[in-house]
Amino acid sequence: MIEGGIVDQAIDTIIANNTASLSNLDESIEALIEAAFNIQQQYMDNFTEVSGRNGNKKGSRAPTVRARETNSGSKTLEIRWMRTTKTPDGKPLRKSFSKGNSASYSIGRIAKGAPEWEVALITAAEQEFTKIRANYIKLSKIRRAISDISTSLSQ
Repeated sequence: MIEGGIVDQAIDTIIANNTASLSNLDESIEALIEAAFNIQQQYMDNFTEVSGRNGNKKGSRAPTVRARETNSGSKTLEIRWMRTTKTPDGKPLRKSFSKGNSASYSIGRIAKGAPEWEVALITAAEQEFTKIRANYIKLSKIRRAISDISTSLSQ
């Protein structure tokens, strides 16, 4: 006779380990979110300092970082680049750059027409954001797979 309890015990172990793994993944994602906000702040501090000395007549480009919590309690991360210019009547006009399917934005597209000092700043920030996005994508896929396993085993 085959004992069904052995499989149930194995499933319980998998679910318990997956719960711990999800907790570790959430901590890793939280670290990436914190790093993204830090890079954004460093960019803005450097931009403000340098643009105050050199001036920037064509409008500013800046990263925006947004972290949200889903209904299930998971964190999501979005890092975008925006350009702000002024309309003829002086109102701010914001434009979001498109990224495409890769983990990085085109530096040429973001920095088009920017002064040399701003291109260097954009390049340095985007290199760091690309690392963050690439790792966030990997962690999200792992989190989704673990969650799917736990869901299918719980049924």
